[in-house]
Amino acid sequence: MSERGLYWGLRFCAEAYRLLGRRGCLAIMAPIVLYFFATGGDQRRASAAFLARAFAARGETRRPGLLDGFRHFFSFSARALDTFIAWVGGRPPGGMIRADGGILDGATADPRGALFIVSHLGNVELSRALLDPETRGRLTVLVHTRHAQHYNRVLREFRPEAAVNTLQVTEIGPETAIALKERVDRGEWVVIAGDRTPVGGGQRVSRVPFLGAEAAFSQGPYILAALLDCPVYLLFCLRENGVHRLYAERFADLIDLPRRDRQAALDGWAARFASRLEHHCLKAPLQWFNFFDFWADGHADR
Repeated sequence: MSERGLYWGLRFCAEAYRLLGRRGCLAIMAPIVLYFFATGGDQRRASAAFLARAFAARGETRRPGLLDGFRHFFSFSARALDTFIAWVGGRPPGGMIRADGGILDGATADPRGALFIVSHLGNVELSRALLDPETRGRLTVLVHTRHAQHYNRVLREFRPEAAVNTLQVTEIGPETAIALKERVDRGEWVVIAGDRTPVGGGQRVSRVPFLGAEAAFSQGPYILAALLDCPVYLLFCLRENGVHRLYAERFADLIDLPRRDRQAALDGWAARFASRLEHHCLKAPLQWFNFFDFWADGHADR
């Protein structure tokens, strides 16, 4: 989906934060979010459809209303603001709590490289902003930000480091895979989204259960993991009770894709990821930030 925010409007919000702080900026953003909620019919319908599935999976009998949809939109705006705040050094001490049971410490101490699979749930970008420079230097984040140029331009103006160690990709070809393999062999970490299907509409997807129906999940992370021959982790960061809580999980020591049962193996890994994503999604459904029909045939990240 094309970015709907204008550069000057995002710049205005950034300046509002500098003058008024987080609460003041959110107050100014509320009518702006209301405008986008009122005029974004496709996104509003996708939000309602997702929330209906999430509520049902949580055992709630009510249908999502307009207030729920507005809160969903507002949560997305707050996430963007929190990312900006983290990059410009405005996060208070203790603003992020690690709830990973030492998983990240183990990954940091391991001289081997690793693959981290993230998602559009919560604010995992905030954790990158708050990493120490040495650990952040180990990261290569695979991104597709062609449709968020204004936001990323504003962010880079305030913190150029936000664009460091990011690699723009639409599809991982042989040259990219070789380059990533070299980085992992040096002990670096590669970060990829597990809930983004191929931007060009590729067919390397597995349709697996997610919130009560089958949805398309990319096979790319598991194909890449097999090529990189390294440990695989999952990473989620949710805002809970005013603070961000970082969850890291060991997903696999190694991912092997046998030739005979390759498709079944890929479907199995995708289903396992979807199950973990659903687990965390049900804890904070308003922090799911895919505003399109995720269950449509052949969906792709807009």
